[in-house]
Amino acid sequence: MSFDVFEEIRRLQREIERLTRELTREFLRGPPEAIPERRGAPVEVKEALINLYETEDKYIIVAEMPGVSKESIRIDATETSIEIEGDVVEPVKEGRRILAERAYKKLRRSIRLPSRVKPEMAKAKYSDGLLVIELPKAEVIKRVSITIE
Repeated sequence: MSFDVFEEIRRLQREIERLTRELTREFLRGPPEAIPERRGAPVEVKEALINLYETEDKYIIVAEMPGVSKESIRIDATETSIEIEGDVVEPVKEGRRILAERAYKKLRRSIRLPSRVKPEMAKAKYSDGLLVIELPKAEVIKRVSITIE
């Protein structure tokens, strides 16, 4: 019987997938000891989900920020990138949590923009857990040839 390295890799991959499914199932449906805070390893930051749109003169970013208050949102933009961050508020302060699928404390996202923008002219609105940011595009610098005298 010969050893097939590719078959061994497939076998290991199946085993990893099985273990991942098993651990996920135990974590989500497990006893209170499975709650991240009880294990001492809460997920602190989750990546905010975004859509990026482009029009002729601006970029529009729509970010999902559920459970985040408008006052806790911070937006930092440069000519080439944007970073969004907000604190997630725990809506229930009393009682004992027995299942924790929302065990994060912050939403954060940072992206590089496809072209330069004017960050000082950006506008942002927040409603129903959605943050909409409009970033006007900067004028394209045209290349000019210079002749030598």
